[in-house]
Amino acid sequence: MPIRSNEFQHLITLIEGAIASQGAKVIPSAEITEPSSGAKREVDILIENNVGSHLIRIAIECRNHSRPADVSWIDSLKGKYRDLSIDKVIAVSKSGFTKQALKKAESLNIDALTLKQAEEAEWTSFLPQKTVTIDNFILPTLKSAKVMVVVEKGEDQPQFKQFPELHIVDDDTGQDLGCLPDIANQIIKAPDFVKSLEKKAVTDAKTCFKVTIEYSNKKFFVIAPNKQRFRLWALILEGFCRREICQLPVERLEYGETQIAHARQRLFGKTVDIVFTPQDQDMMQVSFGVTNSDKGKKKKRK
Repeated sequence: MPIRSNEFQHLITLIEGAIASQGAKVIPSAEITEPSSGAKREVDILIENNVGSHLIRIAIECRNHSRPADVSWIDSLKGKYRDLSIDKVIAVSKSGFTKQALKKAESLNIDALTLKQAEEAEWTSFLPQKTVTIDNFILPTLKSAKVMVVVEKGEDQPQFKQFPELHIVDDDTGQDLGCLPDIANQIIKAPDFVKSLEKKAVTDAKTCFKVTIEYSNKKFFVIAPNKQRFRLWALILEGFCRREICQLPVERLEYGETQIAHARQRLFGKTVDIVFTPQDQDMMQVSFGVTNSDKGKKKKRK
């Protein structure tokens, strides 16, 4: 079954992950097998948590329509979850519910929640500012990788060699360290290398780099496709990176009885969601979600 999702569902998943109790699993677009038919049914968001020796499962269904959800949606949820092993159903509508839908949901023990704008007078001071600053650094991209090798034993001047494919071997151990592009990408993605580039990266523009890594005192060899063997002198790596700093407006929301601060921005072709939730002792939790597209999967970090 194809996974269907949207930005509203991603946001609710991020919020639920932020406010869920410790140890709970928040699973977007989960599939549950219906015992009576064996059919797989998709749940927008599934929360699983152990209470004592019992597994509690909560299903959340999201509706991102311009009009309030009506009683027919609540009826459809009743039918969908009648034969599923679910302990609680929560219906979340971006545009609220009709009065009839709220009454029907209450009679079926379905919680009806709305993500709505918070009134200024009801807002607590856990995040008083109305904007947040995002400093987004994109990991470096490799443009080219070259090797300098010693062509013949005893030569003082190393030479450039270009092959469609080549491998680098540790002469002491005989270990094949991999092909040149893989090795080059490992080098430029290493934390120390990334940190050095972050300091040099120009805002809102590509920052090009060119580095030479010498191996003249180490016993590494380059193996060409024709099995020729050359002593490695140096790697020359070229590529680029980029950073973007922007101010995001903060939206103050209420989700049930929970106050939420939310910011969203498109960065480098992706949607970034940031959710702030209050914690104990004047602390707050910050959760990030990155969505490649409306139908993409979101990566969550805390």
